[in-house]
Amino acid sequence: MIIRTIFFCCLAMAWTSLAFAQGYGQPQAEPVGYRPAEGEIEVQEGGPYIETEVPNNYAPPSVVDSGVWQLMVPRKGSATFTYLGGGGNDGLGITSIDTSASFMAPLPIWGGMYGSLTPGFDWVSLNGPSGFDLPSDLYRGSLSLGFIKPFESGSQLVVGISPTFATDGHADASDAFQFNAFGMYNWKRSEKFSWQFGIAATGRDDIPVLPVVGFTWKPNDNWEIEASVPRPRISHRLQWFPSLGENWAYVAGEFGGGTYGVDRNGTSDQLTLRDFRLLLGWERRNPGGFSPAIEAGYVFGRELEYESDGSKFKPSDTFLIRASVSF
Repeated sequence: MIIRTIFFCCLAMAWTSLAFAQGYGQPQAEPVGYRPAEGEIEVQEGGPYIETEVPNNYAPPSVVDSGVWQLMVPRKGSATFTYLGGGGNDGLGITSIDTSASFMAPLPIWGGMYGSLTPGFDWVSLNGPSGFDLPSDLYRGSLSLGFIKPFESGSQLVVGISPTFATDGHADASDAFQFNAFGMYNWKRSEKFSWQFGIAATGRDDIPVLPVVGFTWKPNDNWEIEASVPRPRISHRLQWFPSLGENWAYVAGEFGGGTYGVDRNGTSDQLTLRDFRLLLGWERRNPGGFSPAIEAGYVFGRELEYESDGSKFKPSDTFLIRASVSF
């Protein structure tokens, strides 16, 4: 099961890279940049993620002429490397690589609806003390299917599902499989202000259901305030190298971790990781092009817990370094 998940995710990423390199299926309007506006739903590390910003007149080429429903057009690819420092008797080092590719296509229902398909694959390496039984590697494969309904007012309704397989490679399928779901309404009151209301079934043992609530306020072209759960953020535009794209600095909060099926001394179990993060970051928003980002931060409130007997390990606070790129 793990090998098949890795194969299909890698195949999707390879096809996406080739399609982007050849310019296949580019939307008629200007593509969206690094960060979708008020559209990111991420309830745990590794997903589910769904691209929800729909440009005007977006359509795959020759859908009408061919008479055949084509493959979804690639909209976005991303790769992220994250490192959490470890060390000491109560330390826990974590290294992870997350990858995803988003596809989008118009759907001939409800007067202009769009479908979004996002395969993703993540690898996590744990380096903890010998006194607490931990797997050395964790894997997560997911396939998010979303439906986006934009309204003339600029508001959007987003719903979707994200079947996920999260495991150490040895756990029973019943402990590793997760059926996540999410829904959000982005109520745009003006060009500067919008509300977000929603809910997500996370697949986590500690918080199985998470509200998605908050607002986004853009008082001017240089400031963005996203007061929302689960990832609040304040961003400021920097006047650096404007010809290469927009540069933004930001401070953000984040809820990290996730639940995985693992083999524990020959018995299948579930392991949940949880932490809280305060991040300082920089990103370049380059519409339709290469968009890098770098983050550093402080990680606290860390906890690992096994589902079967409730045994816990609380690692010490640490630092985080993250680098990512989208295209």
